[in-house]
Amino acid sequence: MKELVEFFKQRGLLFRSLEPLEPKTFEIKKRVELFRGLDTQNSFVLVVQMAKKSRLLQKEVQELEKMSKKIEAKLDHGFKRRFLLIQGPICSKAKEELEKMGWRIHALV
Repeated sequence: MKELVEFFKQRGLLFRSLEPLEPKTFEIKKRVELFRGLDTQNSFVLVVQMAKKSRLLQKEVQELEKMSKKIEAKLDHGFKRRFLLIQGPICSKAKEELEKMGWRIHALV
């Protein structure tokens, strides 16, 4: 988690709190790491971290959006910002669609 905090600190985003969420709680079976953060402006931030060997495709974009909605419904609040930290390739159309939906995408090396 320290690496995650440093990653966002380099990009100018500081958190008052950053806590991991258990994917099973939200009936999510994918191999993802979820984090809920509260930034300095008291806005909730969702961070989804995933590692893939194959390319992230458009159909998976819809799954990410559904996952985000499930989390919002279960936690009973919305997220002002949503970040996808992905280790692996991403389809250009999928990236474009995610950005239209308000996701911020960062590639991890």
